[in-house]
Amino acid sequence: MAKTKELLMKEVSPNKETNTQKFAVFQNRIFKQQGYIDALQTLLDKSKENASSKNTSDLEKARLWVDVFEVEQKLMAQKSILAQHIRYLHELKKAEDEQDL
Repeated sequence: MAKTKELLMKEVSPNKETNTQKFAVFQNRIFKQQGYIDALQTLLDKSKENASSKNTSDLEKARLWVDVFEVEQKLMAQKSILAQHIRYLHELKKAEDEQDL
């Protein structure tokens, strides 16, 4: 834990404006990640809807359910990455606050 804190302190700049810019870039990355997750969720929902439709052939249903499985896996991975980014941003902000003291 001390090693992690040491690395975080190195990441935080003594210049408040530089930190603000870093946080803005990181927040933008998080925002884009959330948009990607929302798009994956929509794709997943629509694919499930189409796979359950009576108008879809058996072959198409099979393809759609494979797609659903793959999108679910990707969605879980992206949510995990997003959680890590958010956690890291909070830790950086905490390190900045400690540096200000």
